[in-house]
Formats: sequence, C-alpha cells, structure tokens
Amino acid sequence: MIRVRRFTDIDAPTSWALSDLPNIGATADSTVPLPLPPATSPPVDFPDLADITGRFVRSGGAFLVAELNGHLVGMGRFGPSGQQRAEVLRVRVHRPGWAWTLVYYAKKL
Repeated sequence: MIRVRRFTDIDAPTSWALSDLPNIGATADSTVPLPLPPATSPPVDFPDLADITGRFVRSGGAFLVAELNGHLVGMGRFGPSGQQRAEVLRVRVHRPGWAWTLVYYAKKL
C-alpha cells in the first residue's frame, strides 16, 4: 500500500539514505533493496538534511515521505519561495514512476 505523509524525526536515517540515490534523472535503483538500509549520519553533500524539521518544516514548508508497505521509498520538501510560488527540494524516489506522487499529495497541503 502506498502512503504519503509528513516527515517525522524517526524518518531521518532512511531519508539520509534516500539522499544518496541519484538526484538527476531516474532515482530508482533496482539494486538497492527494500527496506532501504538507514544511514548512520546525515549526508555530507546535503548538510541541510541533518535537521529536516528545523530547516524545512519550521520555515513554513512541508517535508513529505512516501511509504510502500511501511518502508520509506520517497521524500521531498515543498515550501514557499516567493509570492504565489513554491520551491521543491530534496526529492528522491526509490521506486520507478513515483516522482509525481509526492507532488500530487503536496497540492492538498
């Protein structure tokens, strides 16, 4: 079952692991297993992910995660970036064809 929900701090280690997936083009890597093994520390290339709640949620945005059968398979930040505009950051999806699933659910926020 697919579920998209707001990030909680317990999601951080798996979100960090998702950030290691490619961030250009297809991010689904069939060689990486589910459940995705959690990372032990924030990613060096994306230090803002060390404090997802502080950097993305408290600034007026939403950080969403997508689950498949209880396993995190996607994430993304959606937040204000100007008058009637939104910024989308840190989108990673570990399942083919799911990138727009997060955007669809963000529209309802």
